[in-house]
Amino acid sequence: MMVDVCELFMCKFHAVYGYTHSDELVIIIPSCPIKKNVFQQHLYNGRVQKLCSIASSFVTCRFAFLLFGFFHSKGVDLHHKNFNFDLFPTFDCRLGRYSSRSEGLLLGAEQAVRSCTKSTLEWLKANNLLPLRDLHAYGTFLMKVEKQFIGTNPVTNESVTYTRRVIEKTSGNVIQFLIKNNFFL
Repeated sequence: MMVDVCELFMCKFHAVYGYTHSDELVIIIPSCPIKKNVFQQHLYNGRVQKLCSIASSFVTCRFAFLLFGFFHSKGVDLHHKNFNFDLFPTFDCRLGRYSSRSEGLLLGAEQAVRSCTKSTLEWLKANNLLPLRDLHAYGTFLMKVEKQFIGTNPVTNESVTYTRRVIEKTSGNVIQFLIKNNFFL
């Protein structure tokens, strides 16, 4: 669920990178371009309070939507009067400015690792849930890339090649992936 939420979060805020691990999400939004010698603005004119409130409500809403769908698929009656909606998560948001993309992702990854406490590991061990799958152990890195596709021009019926930006996901040891792909340069 969190990978789906992260992907939509990236699309909503025009991010180029994302990382999710446990209940943490980090997205990297590039600086806005300069057009005709004028700095362009981020969404909502870059207002920090607005960006944070929209981001946290967007992520909470999307996660709740997916969670409701999961419960519904398992036959859980969410309309039952004793259902405890306090169990549903809410997300907070912090906004930072970093000197590099790697600095922002590393700080986010550090926060995700900190959320895994000794008691969490003991509970996982007691319930025979170790070792964790790569997705849960390392998180998922998402990256917007340009891909070429082949399609058919509907007017001429000719085969054409076109480029689109898509989001690719990488699970496993994300740090090793980033080092291998020269992300920290």
